[in-house]
Amino acid sequence: MIPTNELALAIELRQEGCCWKRIAVGLGVDDVALRYAVKNALRDGMHDARIATPDWGIVAANRMRADGLGWQSISDHLGLQLGPLRERYYRLRKGKRQCP
Repeated sequence: MIPTNELALAIELRQEGCCWKRIAVGLGVDDVALRYAVKNALRDGMHDARIATPDWGIVAANRMRADGLGWQSISDHLGLQLGPLRERYYRLRKGKRQCP
């Protein structure tokens, strides 16, 4: 996983015209992995995966999903980042644990 601060730097360098390969070499990562990480960060928002989504967020997301709402709507309504919210929700469901 590429740290958030390095993703931000990669985005800035790319906007200045640097190629993916050169940025990746400078950061010491694979250029394909860097492109995907930046794409995901721009789509889902910059977040630190070590920051856990609070239990109340998962409970609310569980109810909202049952009501048929989409992830973007849930994220916007709760004020939580989309990526970590969805990731924790599915991780709890996959582990066969009940959502809190």
